[in-house]
Amino acid sequence: MSWTTEWTSVIFSDEKRFNLDGPDGFQYYWHCLKQKEQYYSTRQQGGGSLIVWLAVGFGGRSSLVFIKGRQNHKDYIKQLETELLPYGSDWGGENWIHQQDGASIHSAQGVKKWFGDNNVQVFPWPAKSPDLNIVENVWATLVERVYGQGRQYENVKELHESLDSVWNTFCQKDIQNLYDSMPNRVFELIQAGGNQFIGQYLSVHKDPFSNPPTNRRLEEAVVGDFPKMMKWTLCTVWFREYRKTAVEE
Repeated sequence: MSWTTEWTSVIFSDEKRFNLDGPDGFQYYWHCLKQKEQYYSTRQQGGGSLIVWLAVGFGGRSSLVFIKGRQNHKDYIKQLETELLPYGSDWGGENWIHQQDGASIHSAQGVKKWFGDNNVQVFPWPAKSPDLNIVENVWATLVERVYGQGRQYENVKELHESLDSVWNTFCQKDIQNLYDSMPNRVFELIQAGGNQFIGQYLSVHKDPFSNPPTNRRLEEAVVGDFPKMMKWTLCTVWFREYRKTAVEE
């Protein structure tokens, strides 16, 4: 069983604002190092914008969901009911897991109850960890294609059509390649001192086949020794039983 295989159970989601003259955070974007860097400019008057939500899985992806106005938790539940729940097992397998950020409507009690009532597992996501969410790379590709060569839009209808057109031609294989990159992403986070991520992960997900003292020793070894060089002899993660093994070098 490979770690990459287990990541394919996770369905990633995110939302982003697209303006007529460029996306929010336009000064930062992913780009191919083999290609010439592009620059995006913004108009003085700004214009309109669209807030877009999407979810991606190894086996499929949602349509682009254009959010109108301010969402509350009931709106979010309706969105999950129509755009995620019917397709979860097709995209992530029978035991699929949903990833979402820590927005307040995502953690509302009504949303938590809905997840429980529908047997949807939610992946615990650390704050400020966008590099781990492969949707960030998807957004970057959309930005490059929608706003390439400094393109701007006259109205939201035109922007809406462009986003839909680009998304409809998006290659699923490109998304699958992003899943293959997940082990490296986590390893790089560990090297950068991602104590919060691993600490949260281990504290929430205990190995049910191991006794509590072993769990405590494992947690202390992994989290406490991050400043030291760690050699990971086994980094396989079961999303049902959740086990990690680390050996101090």
